[in-house]
Amino acid sequence: MGNCFFGYVRELATLFPDNEMFIGADETSNNGPCTMSDYQALETGLCNLITGELGRTVGGWEEYAFETGVANVAPNYVVNTWHYHTQFEATARGFNTVASNDSHFYLLYQQPYSKYWVNIADGMNASQKALLRGGSIAACKCIKM
Repeated sequence: MGNCFFGYVRELATLFPDNEMFIGADETSNNGPCTMSDYQALETGLCNLITGELGRTVGGWEEYAFETGVANVAPNYVVNTWHYHTQFEATARGFNTVASNDSHFYLLYQQPYSKYWVNIADGMNASQKALLRGGSIAACKCIKM
């Protein structure tokens, strides 16, 4: 599967010439026949392909930093926090970070507008602020027709 899958990623890279590729890697856990070692091997292979052969920056959800431990503290790795960890934790560990914390970046909760207006860098020191790339909103909502 690895060669086929990595070939697919190489092909996608030709279609999308952006400097960054996002691998997802969220909600990873021992599940069915997949073990944490399986996830680590797949994520490591993807990260090596993206940062090495493709020469791009790799991004992933917080699990690839905090659960599988695959993310590196390096300029070409970005961690996107969303639920179990915060931008404060990620930047304190030295990761380039995008905050997508579901408490104030997920529009599906239909909170008052004021809940979405937050300073995501409030309380960070200068080193952490330098690693914070910004925030990202998830606007997914199921609509019944």
